[in-house]
This record gives sequence, C-alpha cells and structure tokens, in this order.
Amino acid sequence: MTLTRDLPLVPKHSALLFIDVQNFSAHKKGAEFESLLPAEFDKKYGWYFDQLESRIIPNMQALQTASRNAEIEVVYTTIESLTLDGRDRSLDYKITGFNVPKGSWDGKVIDQIKPISDEMIFPKSSSSVFISTHIDYVLRKNLAEGVMISGCCEGDCHYRLGNEWMSQRFNKERMPVLRTRVPREKVRLRWLGEQGTAALAHEVSTFQSDLSDEIAAETGGSGHE
Repeated sequence: MTLTRDLPLVPKHSALLFIDVQNFSAHKKGAEFESLLPAEFDKKYGWYFDQLESRIIPNMQALQTASRNAEIEVVYTTIESLTLDGRDRSLDYKITGFNVPKGSWDGKVIDQIKPISDEMIFPKSSSSVFISTHIDYVLRKNLAEGVMISGCCEGDCHYRLGNEWMSQRFNKERMPVLRTRVPREKVRLRWLGEQGTAALAHEVSTFQSDLSDEIAAETGGSGHE
C-alpha cells in the first residue's frame, strides 16, 4: 500500500481554515502599515498587495465558495488579543512587537472573504491557533474529521517563516508539534500565492470528484453525481 497525505475529505466532516487574512496585515489601511509614508509603502509592500489582489484573494474566494457549496465548514482565525493592551499575548508576539487590540477593526477578516451567517472565528494571541484557542475541541466534536488550511502565500508571513514553521510542526520537526491525537492525513495545507486561478479551479474540481468517490465508497452508491 502506498502511503500518502493526499486523501479525500468527506465534506460534512471537513473544514477549511483561513489563517490571519485580516485587516491588520491584508488591508492597505491596516495598523501593520500605518507608520509608512505612501512612497515607502509602495516600495516595500506594493508587490505584496499586487499579488494579494490579483491572485491570492480571488483564489481564496474560489476555495471559500467551493467549500460552502460542498457543505464544508469554513472557519477563520485572526490575530487579536483578549485585552486592549495585549498583556495576554504570547512572548513571541511581544518580541515581534505587534498588538491587535480586542474588538478592533484590525482583528476583523477582510471583507473579500468576510464570514457569513454563523461561520466561526477564533481570535488568537499566539502564532498557533491550535495552541491558543479551543478550535481543536470544537472541530473534534463531530464537526470535522479533516481540515484544509489556507493562508497567504509562502514567504508572506510578516517577519516570520510562518508557513514553513507550520509545516515543520505538522511533520514533528519543530516544537510545539501538532497534538498526537490529530491524524496527519486529516490535515491539508494549501498556500495560495503563485497558483493561478485556473490551476485552483482544476484542483477544486478534482477535490470535489475525490470527495464524491469517497462518499460513494462509504455508502455503496455511485460517485460523480
């Protein structure tokens, strides 16, 4: 038998997680950039917002829409302190030097992928949503058996190697590691940067086909309906 992490997810027992796609760092008026003059902003972050607006956000919207249509739970986590002064922040966040105050505009998900209805948002005050929130408890209570994680493209995590570190933690190569009770094959990572919209559409289509086949195998019915 060939071992692989690329296993189909059953829609009603899966979730799509958006990480830190918020006004603080994904909106031109976010607090992350408020100290910069226009020319300095364009020089330092012009390329970032070009990619964000032309590729990343449209890809996220496509993935979000496909997940909702397939009845996949869509959840979000954002950087947001539990207090106004950020005294609850992790040491890592304090050293990095930013604070997103409780209830602030900067802590909100950007409007382009704004949560609807009763979709869940998990504010976090450390780099890991699985450590500093109760998201794993919520998902494990018959809400989701698998999670697809989406965030900004590789290398775009501000000041840190967030994407790389997350992958290392999932692979038990960096502490803190993903809790052992979480099967690795039930978690997928997808960084949406250089992927084109057409490539993403193909991936979503293939994903939906795999899900249909998996459901058919479990129920004894036919797939691709």
